[in-house]
Amino acid sequence: MPYSAFAVQGTALQVKIGASFVAVPGVEGLSGPTGTKQQIEVTAMNDTAAKFVAGLPDYGEVTFRLYWDPSDSAHQHLLTSYQTPNSTDEFKLVCSDAGAAEVLFNGQVTGWQWSFEKGQAASVEVTVKVSGNVTVTP
Repeated sequence: MPYSAFAVQGTALQVKIGASFVAVPGVEGLSGPTGTKQQIEVTAMNDTAAKFVAGLPDYGEVTFRLYWDPSDSAHQHLLTSYQTPNSTDEFKLVCSDAGAAEVLFNGQVTGWQWSFEKGQAASVEVTVKVSGNVTVTP
C-alpha cells in the first residue's frame, strides 16, 4: 500500500487548559519529539564482541517558535507553566493529513526565549521536555 505524504500547513499544536485542549495560536514551526533509546551494555567476559540491549525510549524535546501575544490565554498558560516548578502539561499535535492524526504527549516547559528583533514580530522559542510515552493515533 503506498503511503500518502502531507504538507504540514494546517497542523495545529494544542495544550490542555483545565479539561479542554486549546489551540496554541501563532506557532511558526515545530520540531520533535526527538527520541533516543539508551543502549545498555551486557557484554560478558567470555563474549567475543560487545553486546547490548535497548533501554527505555526517551522522547527528548519538542521545540517550537511562536509569534508572541502576551494577551493570548494559551501563551499566558505556557509562560505560567515555564515559571511554575513541577508543572506538567498535556499537549496534542493535530496533523493536517487526511485522517487528522494526533500525537499526544506530556511535558514540562523547560525553555522560554523571547526575541525582540528590529524589523521582526515579537516571538518566543519554547522548549518542552517530553515526559513519558508519545501516543500516535492515525
